[in-house]
Amino acid sequence: MFNIHEEAKKYENYVIDLRHEFHRHPELSDQEVWTSGRICEELDKMGIPYVRVAETNVVGLIDTGRPGKTIAVRGDIDALPVHEEANVPFKSEIDGCMHACGHDTHAAMLLGTARILSEHKEELSGKIYLCFQKGEEIGHGARDIVNYLKEQGGVDKAFGLHIAASLPLGLISLNEGPAMAGACKWTLKVRGKGGHGSMPAASIDPIKPLAEILLRITSLLVNRMDTLEPVVVSPCMFHAGTADNIIPETAEMAGTIRYFKEEALDKTLALIADIADKIAASYGAAAEFTYSRGDTIPVVNEPAAIAVARKVAGEVEGLTPIETPKMMGSDNFADFVHAFPGFYAFFGAGFDGPDGNLPNHHPKFTLDEKAFRIGVEFLTGCAVQFLGE
Repeated sequence: MFNIHEEAKKYENYVIDLRHEFHRHPELSDQEVWTSGRICEELDKMGIPYVRVAETNVVGLIDTGRPGKTIAVRGDIDALPVHEEANVPFKSEIDGCMHACGHDTHAAMLLGTARILSEHKEELSGKIYLCFQKGEEIGHGARDIVNYLKEQGGVDKAFGLHIAASLPLGLISLNEGPAMAGACKWTLKVRGKGGHGSMPAASIDPIKPLAEILLRITSLLVNRMDTLEPVVVSPCMFHAGTADNIIPETAEMAGTIRYFKEEALDKTLALIADIADKIAASYGAAAEFTYSRGDTIPVVNEPAAIAVARKVAGEVEGLTPIETPKMMGSDNFADFVHAFPGFYAFFGAGFDGPDGNLPNHHPKFTLDEKAFRIGVEFLTGCAVQFLGE
């Protein structure tokens, strides 16, 4: 078997250069036209066939020509509507758009992994799907790829890696079972009666009941929910009014509920609806509560896949597997591990310094590039192990 460590070192600069290129040219979710095209160019150079799925998803296939396991490796590719403030020489060239979550790194590491595996496919058996996913930041892309993989007969294992500056370089979080929360999007509109700001008695102001509802639903964890069952209710948008002397007809807010158990989500949705109806009615207004459940479900890692990943991590120079608390953040890689056994891991690329351990989505989000070789070695090692099972 080939030396994975040496191969990852050989292509370290290739991955770093690609990451810089992707970083300079970020594209928002479902708009990854240049990014997906650039990925296709690299796959063409490697002689790896690919298909486009739902426009800007790209799925490559390394077929060894020998019977064996079938696996899928995923890297998301979209950027965020964030203006970059990081002082790096490869700074985003697109105003108001930045790879503030590391998806540029995911794409580059997956291409590095693809290069190694394709060059050594004569030493392997089975098939490897390389899944470059669009739209993760808005919950798109994953199910399109999963459905495509099912049409091809499915896969035996699916896995992915997410980089994080909030974890020190060389640590990788490998948790069995629930690892990331599901996210249920919701909107709550209160309808009153518009009028002049000087005559509130002639109107029904929707802002006051909506503001009260906001405070009440964010206290659910303390007053109405089991504190041992993680649930987060986050109202993140609040809109009302068009002028300082007009009482609006409606006021609206929107947000997410993060959860791990469907029963907890059911209870939270019922409580929000009940609280909204009663508070709105007490003001003479009406509440309209809508939600979209199932868009992003919890990430649940298969114990057997995590066992293999821990073994691989323990053999990678500079990498240490750890367990971390469950994350209330969400990722629609959940669709992959819901359809197929596998795992999703968070991988440290933080470093000492004021900007060295900032959270994902921060405008100064910066990574230690020494992590990229480690990530490629880990992904390649997992692929080899899963194919050999």
